[in-house]
This record gives sequence, structure tokens and C-alpha cells, in this order.
Amino acid sequence: MKNLMFVSRKFPPSVGGMQKQNYELYKELTNYFDVNLISLGKSQIHLSWFFPYASLKSLFISNKMNVVLLGDGVLSPIGYLIKKIFNKKVYCVIHGLDVTYANFLYQYFILKIFKKMDGLICVSNNTIDECVKRGISREKCFFIPNGIHSEENVSCSKEESRIKIEKKFRIKIKNKKVLITVGRLRKRKGVYWFLTNVLNKIREDVIYLVIGNGSEEERIKQVTGNKSVLLKDVTDEDKKHIYNITDVFIMPNIPVEGDVEGFGIVAIEAAIRGIPVIASNIEGIKDAIFDNENGFLVETKNTEDFVKKIKEILEIDNLENFKKKQIEFTKEKFEWKKIGEEYYKLLK
Repeated sequence: MKNLMFVSRKFPPSVGGMQKQNYELYKELTNYFDVNLISLGKSQIHLSWFFPYASLKSLFISNKMNVVLLGDGVLSPIGYLIKKIFNKKVYCVIHGLDVTYANFLYQYFILKIFKKMDGLICVSNNTIDECVKRGISREKCFFIPNGIHSEENVSCSKEESRIKIEKKFRIKIKNKKVLITVGRLRKRKGVYWFLTNVLNKIREDVIYLVIGNGSEEERIKQVTGNKSVLLKDVTDEDKKHIYNITDVFIMPNIPVEGDVEGFGIVAIEAAIRGIPVIASNIEGIKDAIFDNENGFLVETKNTEDFVKKIKEILEIDNLENFKKKQIEFTKEKFEWKKIGEEYYKLLK
């Protein structure tokens, strides 16, 4: 079995989408390689010591490695050192913001280092396009999407889940159609746009639950009303109950200069549970959601399209056939076993 070193600055027990993806990728890699893991499982404020620590440890063990994999583009300087000193094969996972981050020094120095890597594993074709725009050879870029495990729903009924959520968050959702959005609240996520342009144009028996935190939080709070709630301190168990009562998952992303959606893992997390997904046809989302297969794509910032598609989904009496197809399609495209095999084929 070949030796592989995996370096990640976002890893459990810290919490987040990239942390979860890096952990699952690490587990899959152990099926094929003897993996040496160097990881940061804390807040990113600890990067000041993690970079020198990871660099020194990498140099200490790199000579014994057959290949090195970096968890995201920010770590590429460590890969450059390894290549320079030991001439090892170094690959780097690129998510989106790590190539588009709008900072002159970052773009000038880090993008030059990207070009020194043996390969960039991009989580979407949009991420490849962003790399190519910045002068990186398309031949150096390899598309492998993020993965997902089949998720077990809570064993209780929808009514029991509703009561739990109402009690914990002190909200009323009985006899409501539940729409949800999950994720970090950044401008590109489009939640503020959806609240101000779409929600007031759809049926009155809808409640829109927004789960997350971030830079847009205060602005979003200002426009929540009778039909919307921003939920805080949502545990994984809470989220399972919320998924259990959800009628439609909304991903209303909008274009923002210098900030892109690399993939859209939350969309396939919903899809694999059989929740109808309505998402903006933009950026990396197009490699996560396939129209009429595991969800529905509508044009970004198109109020009429969102209103029409939500109305259409909520008025269908029986969605079971679509939900079954949605789950099977998502499994076939994104199960971690398949994704792990693709990494192995590239890295072996």
C-alpha cells in the first residue's frame, strides 16, 4: 500500500462543510493508502501556528511519502516546499473561494504556486473555469465532486419532529408548508434576495426557515417576518428533525464578484433525503443539482421562476416517484465510495 500525506486546515472537531468533506475524504483515502494526516481541528485563528507546524512536519515525513494531497488551495505553499525539496507529487483540492478570493497579494502569490502543483482537484467545472481564467492550464485541473453518504432520517413521525422543533425554537409551523435554506449566511447565498423578492409572492401558508450564521445575519434579521424565521444554535439532531418536516429546500444563490459557490454540498444533503431542491442555475451548483433528476434549477435572481417552481412543487399531490428517483440519482453520482475510487485512480 502506497504512502499518502493528507494536510487539512479544516478538520473535525471544528464544524463546517469543508471540515465534514475533508474528514470523509480522509476516511475514503484510508481504503487505498497508508495515510499520514496533518490537520487543524480548531478555529482558523490558529493558522498562525498551524502553517509553520504543518510545514515542518510535512518536510520531516515527506521523503517517505509517495504522494501528497492538500485539503484546499490556501495550503499550496506547503506543497510548493515539498516539491522544491523532495520533488514529490503534490495535488491540491480546490473548492472555489480559494481560487477567486479577491485580494491582490493572494491572487499574485498563491495563484503562481497553484501552477507549480502536479494537479488541482476541482470540486466543480465552474472551479476549473475560474482556474483557467487565471492562467492555470486546464490540463492541470481534474474534476472530482464532493461526496455524500446516504443519510438516515429520524425514526419519529413528521408530527413528532414538528412538535420538537416548535418547542425548542418557539415557533408555530403546524399546517404550514416548510421551506428551508441551510448554510453560511454570505451575500452570494441569496437569502436576503429571496426574502425581499420571492417570499412575499408565494402562498400564505408557507414558513421559510433559515439555518446558519455569517456576515449577512443582521441584514437578514431585519427582513424576517411572519413567513420567515432565522434559527440559531441548530444541532445536528435538530437539523434531522427539520429535514423531516421540510417540503422544499431552497438554494437561491446570486452572483457576487470574487465569491463563488464551489459546489453546493447542502443541496445534495437535502436531495439524498428525498427533499425536493430548487436551486439557482449558477456556478458549482450546476455540478451538484441536475434539473429534473435530483432537483430543479431556475435562473438566478429570477423572481418569477422561483415563485412558479415553488408553487408547482407544493401543489403536486404525490411526489414519491420523483423523490425515489432523486435519491437514487444522488447516490449514483455522489456516494463517497464512488468519489474515493476517483481520487484513487488519480493519485495512485
